[in-house]
Amino acid sequence: VSSLSVTAGLINDRYMKMDLETMRELTSNPALLDRNLDGYTEQLNRNSTGIKMGANLSLRSASQTAKGFDREIRFGAFYSTREPIVSYNNTEGDVYNSIIFCNMVNEISVDGAFILSKRSARFKRFRMYAGLGMSVGSTYNNKSVVLTSSYGEEPEDITNTEDRYQGKSSLISRVYIPLGIEYSLLKRIAIGVESNIGTGMQNIYGGKSY
Repeated sequence: VSSLSVTAGLINDRYMKMDLETMRELTSNPALLDRNLDGYTEQLNRNSTGIKMGANLSLRSASQTAKGFDREIRFGAFYSTREPIVSYNNTEGDVYNSIIFCNMVNEISVDGAFILSKRSARFKRFRMYAGLGMSVGSTYNNKSVVLTSSYGEEPEDITNTEDRYQGKSSLISRVYIPLGIEYSLLKRIAIGVESNIGTGMQNIYGGKSY
């Protein structure tokens, strides 16, 4: 074992498709999402941002490549949460009405990556790295939420309701490129920043794939 790291940050998924039909697919009983949308304008957002945290265990090779890169294999386990959203708005008349459909996602995943790294010749404390990784995870205890709001000119005209329903779980697989830089504070302690860019697939258990 060459290193053990703890990570925390943001995760952003960009869906190829995220609309009310998809929200129905992600709900155990799709009929519960039925609402009167006459006169409403649909607003779609394919991006879903949340938090991700976990830990990595790295195994580093004792030998370098011909060009002086260090090699390591990294394994990790992570928890993440995010909320895809589809909204509908009605601004006709003096009252503003809004219906928001939200899927609250909880995911547990395991990762594996092959990393090539190299320290700066001039600034020895800095280590830059890149590689190729993949992850497989499963969502659990997801909730489909419908937020209904109405805003009038007077305070008493404001109403907000929230309905929660059981969501479906999914198998999620990803392939990504990790890019990062580390700074050594002490001999065995370092801090760093990493960005993962990749693509993935979501398979709803008993449903469609996206």
